[in-house]
Amino acid sequence: MYDVVEVTKSDLRVRTDRQGNGAVRFVHAVFQTDQGAELASIRTGDEVLLLIEYENNLSRDLRNLHVSVPIRDLTDNVVCYFSSTVRCNDFDLVPYSKLNRLRIRIPKFQVVPGEYTLTLFAKVGEQLAD
Repeated sequence: MYDVVEVTKSDLRVRTDRQGNGAVRFVHAVFQTDQGAELASIRTGDEVLLLIEYENNLSRDLRNLHVSVPIRDLTDNVVCYFSSTVRCNDFDLVPYSKLNRLRIRIPKFQVVPGEYTLTLFAKVGEQLAD
């Protein structure tokens, strides 16, 4: 028996509650299988990929890019936290491309049934971007 968490999506391009200077803007985030199929639900223990797409609005290379993704339950407790600083240091240099992708592999996603929010943070240098 596996516990299942349903996945819902929102259009990140139309969000009005964003902060930061806009140097980077997240445009898409989705959970996927290893084969790239979008997941409508996640079972406890599944191996999943979190695909994050962001736009570089500086029209030049990004230096010292930091990305973090806290996942919170309904009481705002962080139950899972992904961070470029914690994993392998921030990205010193990201060559310019308008649209960029970041993949986070989660070998055994441990979740219990419930509702969660995923928050995306990006800093370029020391400045909050999105």
